[in-house]
Amino acid sequence: MRVAHLVWIVAVSAVAVSLCGCSSGGVDFAQGEKMTGGDAEAGKHAIVIHDCSSCHVIPGIEGDVNVQGPPLSRWATRKTIAKEWPNTPANLEDWIRHSEELRPGTTMKLMSISEKDARDIAAYLFSLN
Repeated sequence: MRVAHLVWIVAVSAVAVSLCGCSSGGVDFAQGEKMTGGDAEAGKHAIVIHDCSSCHVIPGIEGDVNVQGPPLSRWATRKTIAKEWPNTPANLEDWIRHSEELRPGTTMKLMSISEKDARDIAAYLFSLN
């Protein structure tokens, strides 16, 4: 009886971890926060507020799967931003805030995103590995 109970607890825990997106190898908020100095949980909220998922598929964020922008999964493992700049927190924050200035004619919408929100969004994206 005890073994069956333990198996049930492990199974329920595994389902809970997968539903919250907390599995290792998926999202590591501490990593993103250490790299950027931002707040990854606030970044997740900022992504929703600024409707980033209307153009991008972003792990942990509900949104349309038929979008024009690239998926942002495994962001922390990417080498470049927009196939042009090294993928660093500072470059990502700059791209989030000033994409049109950096690449005129880009399809990335120019949005009024504060420096704090850009840092927090970067923290969330850099937690995706």
